Amino acid sequence: MKFLSKGILFGALILCQSCATTALWENTDPHQRIWIPADKTSEAVLQKKGVEHEFHAYQWGQGYTAEKTKWRKARDINLRVIGTPVALALDASAGVAYVAVCAGCLILSDPYLCMEVLELVECAVNH
Repeated sequence: MKFLSKGILFGALILCQSCATTALWENTDPHQRIWIPADKTSEAVLQKKGVEHEFHAYQWGQGYTAEKTKWRKARDINLRVIGTPVALALDASAGVAYVAVCAGCLILSDPYLCMEVLELVECAVNH
């Protein structure tokens, strides 16, 4: 039962592969417009600053979508450049861990297979 619960946990991780990379790229899209609630600014302020914007009224609130500033776009691009290798490593490690646990469960479930693997490891270490 212990192996089954770990297998299910790691199975969930493998299904979530590339979640970190996808989340990073979706949250740091330099071309995505930002939401500014209407109670935080006014149309006059946005026009005065020369910000390209659109007004939207929804059931849950009113506000503006505006283009990101050059500084924020640069920050998003830098976060992508720095964060992508880390996110890819996290995503890959979930898959590697899942395969390792499945292989371990398979080997431990069959005593003869376990002995074969131990003999192979012993031969590899001694030679």
